Amino acid sequence: SAPAGDSQVTAWLAEEYLQREAPRLLDGQPAARRVDVLAEDVWEIEFADGRKLVAKQQVLGFLARRPSQDLLAVEEKILGLLSQDGCPVPRHLGSDRAEQFIFLEHVGERTLDDLVQEDGGASSPAYVRRAIVGLDAIDHSCSRHQKILEPLVPDAVNKQALQVSWQTAGQRAKEGLEAL
Repeated sequence: SAPAGDSQVTAWLAEEYLQREAPRLLDGQPAARRVDVLAEDVWEIEFADGRKLVAKQQVLGFLARRPSQDLLAVEEKILGLLSQDGCPVPRHLGSDRAEQFIFLEHVGERTLDDLVQEDGGASSPAYVRRAIVGLDAIDHSCSRHQKILEPLVPDAVNKQALQVSWQTAGQRAKEGLEAL
């Protein structure tokens, strides 16, 4: 693991990059007022005019071996298909392959957990129902586009590799059970 100083430098460089580059994605190119870390390698950028967007860096994107498995291209393709099918996903605003960043529409401040906690769970069934409907739409879209999506899956985790791993795990479990 990198020393704390290295991670602070990396975070500062990412923030500097986002301050400089993110405004180019929006009409009028408003100045970036604030950059906040949402999660590891994910940032929320707030602009002087109040608009926001989310930036995510694919830190492992440089490791993709085949262009068809480029992590940014894969995410762009999947978001496009899901969006086309009316699924509840953020809109793709742009990408920077040199720095492995993808920029997405900001879809709100509150998480599902926030919504449920705010009213003591009184409206939880409605929120849960909407989440399930959204996940179901995503599942159906992925099933509908399976022939397009399968070539995007890295060989190490494709259907055949997972079946081999599952068979190996089953065999080891059987051997372990016999040893007991």
